[in-house]
Amino acid sequence: LDATGANDQVLTIAGLPVDGRLAGVRLTGGNATATYGGGIGIWQSTIALEACAVVANRLNSIGSAGAQYGGGIGSCLAAVTMVDCAVVSNQVVQTAWDQNVIGGGIGIREGRWRTLRGVIAGNVANGSLRSWNYGGGLYVEGGTHQFHNLLLYSNRCTKVGGGQPIAKYDGDGAYVLSTTDVTFRNCTLVDNAAQGLSSRSNILANS
Repeated sequence: LDATGANDQVLTIAGLPVDGRLAGVRLTGGNATATYGGGIGIWQSTIALEACAVVANRLNSIGSAGAQYGGGIGSCLAAVTMVDCAVVSNQVVQTAWDQNVIGGGIGIREGRWRTLRGVIAGNVANGSLRSWNYGGGLYVEGGTHQFHNLLLYSNRCTKVGGGQPIAKYDGDGAYVLSTTDVTFRNCTLVDNAAQGLSSRSNILANS
């Protein structure tokens, strides 16, 4: 699925009342101005992603004062199982004053995620103009989540353009906010720009 030129998400999944499944699909070319997801936006749904690639998508900020989640995948109040997937070369970009850019690869708010084997690599949270940048590869806020056998490689949070100094950037590989129940098991974080993992929460880690 290629959304190049459409200036929108590649796929929006909202209010799916029964278990869904997406398998063996490459999703690319998303260029969305939204709150969740440059490539895939998932909201209040239950879905399995299997052997999918989410590559080269972009999420743009939508106005002043707020936050955008997930250059590749943005998820809110969703139950997601992700197996053997790659989330590569996506970005979330601040285009308005005081916007926070969160989760260059994947941005998760609440819900329940379980990942088994996969790669999150080369994703960027790009901010400027007094933004807060969290989670170049992965951002998790609230909910209960398990990440097993995951490689987070060469992700970064960065400042682009001129203007005021960036307020803060944290967790180039992954950032976990407080009130979040997260397990990382047999995961590898390598060659991320600065911090592999930054957390304000209790994490069970065996990485």
